[in-house]
Amino acid sequence: SHEFKGPLSRENQEMDESSIRVVQRCLNYLLPSIQVIDNGHYGSFTEKLVKEFQIQCTLEGNGIFDETTWEMMVYILKGFSAS
Repeated sequence: SHEFKGPLSRENQEMDESSIRVVQRCLNYLLPSIQVIDNGHYGSFTEKLVKEFQIQCTLEGNGIFDETTWEMMVYILKGFSAS
């Protein structure tokens, strides 16, 4: 399991590529109709997917992958693995 290392955004230049890859892979799993290449780059498409995920989870759709977004993702993924 990964601990949160964020917030991740297009403006944040101090980003860990492996953390971004984890986020991208989780987004691909949770939003299978829209896929992003897990390249470790937080570009406009990753930001768009983060916004989509946030909106679906009734969070603020700002495209910034913050701790609240991470906790929601972990909660949902734990639900998938439990079923």
